[in-house]
Amino acid sequence: DGLCASLEARNSSHIIFDGFILTNSQDMTGQGARLTRSSDITLRNIQSTGHAFGLWGMQALQNIVVENCVFYGNSSSGVNIGAGVEANNSVTIRDCLIYNNGGDGFQHAGIVSGLVLENNVIHSNAGTGISLLDGVCDSLVSGNLVFNNSKHGLLLKNAGSSYVEPGLQSNNTISDNIVWVGMFSWNDLPPSPQYQSAICFND
Repeated sequence: DGLCASLEARNSSHIIFDGFILTNSQDMTGQGARLTRSSDITLRNIQSTGHAFGLWGMQALQNIVVENCVFYGNSSSGVNIGAGVEANNSVTIRDCLIYNNGGDGFQHAGIVSGLVLENNVIHSNAGTGISLLDGVCDSLVSGNLVFNNSKHGLLLKNAGSSYVEPGLQSNNTISDNIVWVGMFSWNDLPPSPQYQSAICFND
């Protein structure tokens, strides 16, 4: 139960974190798990709630596996991963449940190759279900159930932001997903999802 990162790996390698409950019972700030410039890290059987981000990762992440985890009830995204000039490589999110977060269910912003999102259930988030921004290449999105989010089910966008430059998004495979967008927001707050595309490519 922590105000900042309840679990952190910074400049670390070859660690397995298995079977933790991460929360912030005071003010919904910080990150449940935070990864920075680390490699060969596995997060397994973790529940993360009550922070700003359930999982936050940034810069030079290599061979990261997140499996059988639950990220819910965070004030921003359930899982938010990014990279600037230091690209990420081989990041896998599988068999996770991501729901009721105040931002996107899953977001990667910046350069990554070998991102794998498979067999996740991502629903009832206040933003987009899956958001792939500015540099996601050679990656796989497969077998996910994405429904009842307040914005797009799946967004690919190359516009850039104050955090990352616009980046190419190429050689990605998106297959065997179920993506559903409803008429009304799950939390009775705007935006209304009825005007959102299930899948949106935005350059």
